[in-house]
Amino acid sequence: MVAFIIDRVHLINARFGYGVGDQILTLFRQHLAEHLEEGDQLFRWTGPVFLALIDRPSLPEGVRAEVKRVTSKKLETTVQIGSRFVLLPVSSSALIISLLDAESAALSSNKSTPSWPVIRAAGPRLSSFFCQTRHAV
Repeated sequence: MVAFIIDRVHLINARFGYGVGDQILTLFRQHLAEHLEEGDQLFRWTGPVFLALIDRPSLPEGVRAEVKRVTSKKLETTVQIGSRFVLLPVSSSALIISLLDAESAALSSNKSTPSWPVIRAAGPRLSSFFCQTRHAV
């Protein structure tokens, strides 16, 4: 899973209004949809955050490179505010969350199946983060 966070949306909303912020969100959603593979699922989570559920057999370095290509592409849009046009750059950051199911975690550690699968995350501002979640019953 990848969390894509659009930078500075709250500043755009404060300066130009929520209509312009919505245009930025729509532009970024289209950008993500163009760069994700068929079968990937994209969701708007909260505020300027989109979650992409992706299933890649590649190594973590390959996934990081793919996400970097998406977030490093220059993206900008021109919006009309009153009688003038403003060119707004759109940048983003991402957090890659690797989901390990209980079976693969047990196989890799040669232990019995754990009751809690582990979710590992790493991103530009978060070197490592561990949390646990329970399977839905």
